[in-house]
Amino acid sequence: MKVSFAAGYKLILTGLISLILFPLTSLGWWNTGHSVAAALAEKRLSDKTRKAVNALLARQINLPGQVKCYSSSNNYMTATASWMDEIKKGWWTSGKAKSFYSAAHYIDIPVDLNNPPAPASIRSLLEKEIIATDGDNVLTTLRAAVKSLAGDTTQEEKAFALRLIIHNIADMTCPMHLCDIRSGSNVPTTRGGNWVYINSPEQISIIDGNSQSATNLHAFWDAMANANQQVPYADSCDLTTQDEAFIAKMVSTLNSKFAGLDKEVSATADVMEWCEDSATAAVTSAADPAIFQNSYVSNNHIYIDRLTQSYLEKAKNVAQTQVYKAGVRLANLLNAIYDPESASSAYVDYIQSLLKDKNVKHLFEIKEVDVKFY
Repeated sequence: MKVSFAAGYKLILTGLISLILFPLTSLGWWNTGHSVAAALAEKRLSDKTRKAVNALLARQINLPGQVKCYSSSNNYMTATASWMDEIKKGWWTSGKAKSFYSAAHYIDIPVDLNNPPAPASIRSLLEKEIIATDGDNVLTTLRAAVKSLAGDTTQEEKAFALRLIIHNIADMTCPMHLCDIRSGSNVPTTRGGNWVYINSPEQISIIDGNSQSATNLHAFWDAMANANQQVPYADSCDLTTQDEAFIAKMVSTLNSKFAGLDKEVSATADVMEWCEDSATAAVTSAADPAIFQNSYVSNNHIYIDRLTQSYLEKAKNVAQTQVYKAGVRLANLLNAIYDPESASSAYVDYIQSLLKDKNVKHLFEIKEVDVKFY
């Protein structure tokens, strides 16, 4: 990897400016990806499951958050999908809870460009991260949330757990939420790709005709690798009629493109296996060595010239595949909780195993949150 400190000076300034102008780089899939995943799931819910889910989501949470989620068509799951990101912006009542639930969106295995991990080692790397993070990660909290939603807990805990599940199943499919790209001792961390800067940023198209620049690798993947346009980002989780029409179109497109995946995804219910799947996509696709050939290191950050055309094409397909998997998994999980007779047996069995597993805690046993409804 080339190192050019003189050439990097200007780009360090560019990187600092981009942090100011582009504050969305740590939010997982942007609102679009989360809403599409939730809408994919909604289409797959049984009537019994949909009724139970909507009843819980209709009780909007006042604390933590102070943010209501509106939808023009009362698609509560789609509107609520970004709620877990919205409440990371300083609206918590507890400092400890805020820190915990910010870390609960990801679990980054180290991916050293000089010695990338083999796919066979990914599970052991994830297990090490569970220990290193002391449970503050997406894998641990998602297991706990599922146990809380399916188990004997309060309505307040279930309401919070459901929102976490809707959001974080999608988060854990985003490759940059399972991967921390590094370069030996020169770059000990890039904060999940946030510090891998793209000198020629990708322009992300918005459905209103505007665009935003993805100035780092994390932002690029958050934007679904520019595989499709994005709904306008808003500092809320409201959906307009225009947003919903676009999301519905995306759902139809992905259902047609990936219909053959449903059987495979419905047979794999283990959260650890979901993380392994996303981490493998991160190692083999997001951290593709080809885009780092002319990169350089400056101030513990990595700078790459541009994303190659072959990388862009591969990334688009991977991003859409991952969002699709999130939607199918979410639907299977909720059906297994609320309507097990019509659900995937693999998911029903997995939920029962979590309920019996004394090593898996309920969500508020890990970190209690003071939930109040409007």
